[in-house]
Parts: sequence; C-alpha cells; structure tokens
Amino acid sequence: MKKALLALILISSVMLSLAGCAVKDFSEAVTSSQSDDKTNTVPSDNTNQNPNSRDPDQSIPGGVSSVFENYEVMEGDTVALKVSLNMPVAEISDNEEIRAKLTERLDFIKSDISDYISRIEALYINSVKESGAALFTPSVLVSFVLNDFTEKAISITFNITETNAYGVTTYTSRHYNYELDFASPITCSTIFNDSDSVIAMLCERARQKEGLFSNFETLISSLAESRWYMDNGSIVFSFNPYDIAPASYGYVDFIFSSSEISPYLSEYGKDLFGVS
Repeated sequence: MKKALLALILISSVMLSLAGCAVKDFSEAVTSSQSDDKTNTVPSDNTNQNPNSRDPDQSIPGGVSSVFENYEVMEGDTVALKVSLNMPVAEISDNEEIRAKLTERLDFIKSDISDYISRIEALYINSVKESGAALFTPSVLVSFVLNDFTEKAISITFNITETNAYGVTTYTSRHYNYELDFASPITCSTIFNDSDSVIAMLCERARQKEGLFSNFETLISSLAESRWYMDNGSIVFSFNPYDIAPASYGYVDFIFSSSEISPYLSEYGKDLFGVS
C-alpha cells in the first residue's frame, strides 16, 4: 500500500512538473510575440513576434509623446480590474495647423480605445457581481506605437495585454490609419483599385506558411480591412493571435513594400504613399 502511495505521489509530481514546463513554454512564446523591437525592422512575413511592440519608455518620433495613467476599477470593496494606459498626445510646436489636425485625430482614436476598454471593464465588474472576488486580480495594459506619421496621414497601433481572473494572458492589437484632413479612416477600398486582388496576393503569401487554420483564406478576407497599418511606404497586414492560426502561433504578419503594392493602388493611394 505504501509503495503504491509513493508511486502515485511520484507520478503526480512528474505531471505537475511537466504542466509547469508547458505553461512556461507557452508564456515564453507569447512573450516573444510582444518583445521590444527597438528599430522597428521586421523580416517580411514575420511570425510569432509582434512588430508593433516597443519599449513604452522609448521616445516616439514624429511629434507624439506619451501620457501614462494607472487606475483600479472597483466593484464595492473588490478590485475588479487594474488598468494601465499609455496614450498618445500631439507634441508639435512648429506647425500649429498640423498639431491641431493631429490632436483631433488622436482624440477620436483615443475615444474609440476608451470605449473598448470600458467594455472590458464592464465584463469584469459583472464577473465580480456574479462570482465574487477572483483568485487573480485581472489587469489590462494598453500601449501604442506610432507606425507612420506624415503631413498627410497617421498610422498608429494600440497593443492590449489582458490577463484574466485565471491568470491567462491574451494579446490584441488595434490599428488606426487616418488622413489628417478627414475624420473618416483610410480603408483598403480607398487606397486600392481592386482590393480583391490584394486579398488574393495576401492569401497567396499565406499559403507559404504552415500551421494556419484550414479556412485561413476566408478569415483573411473577412479580417484584412481591420488588420493593417502603414509603415514608411509599406503596408503591413498584422493578424492577432487566433485570428488565422492557433494562439500559440503568435502574431502573423505580411509586409508588402511600395513596389509590391503600387500596381494595385488607386490614384488616392498613390498620392498617399507618394508613388507615381
């Protein structure tokens, strides 16, 4: 009986050790997808790394600075959610007109992000109401990266890191591309003559990857409009974990240079990207 008990304890210890290793490996894989990219140079079709990640303490070029805010969302005496925000602020002193336009666009973008965070806050408040205090205090960290900024347009990405009540962390990026003179966002349908051809080119590039979901083409077609940003004349399609591949796959990115996209650009797109 003692031998059987000792054997059972030994087996349980081994299983716990293996489980701990599995969790550690997954955590490291996810963390690598959020690793700092100081130079913002990412190899084409980069996978398992988020090109939008950047040290939040790093100075951001192009007349945009950071404002940090930390607060707790309470439900009664219980902390339902801890929130850390890193938000952009226009910092242009030599061109008041561009500063005013940039401020207006940033205010609109920050309003959308605030609405998104408010929905997350409401979910955790309801969770406390229904289930009481959690084992782990959930948290949300929001940071941003200025992808591209010219006198015509701004492209900015917000990275949201959410850790739930069970200690599970998920990563999501939201991309915003705006022309400074207009409140409406820049869309694929406006910069491309034939966005379907661009989607086809994107799917062709995706076929070179292994491990994507079997219906990745359908998913790419439905998500591409909200999964892209501008980067110094190039266009990056960046899909979140679990968009078109398992979460452990990380971010799945496809970079197209100006020469690759120029045949598909509309006159508006050519003017925006400075392509003749």
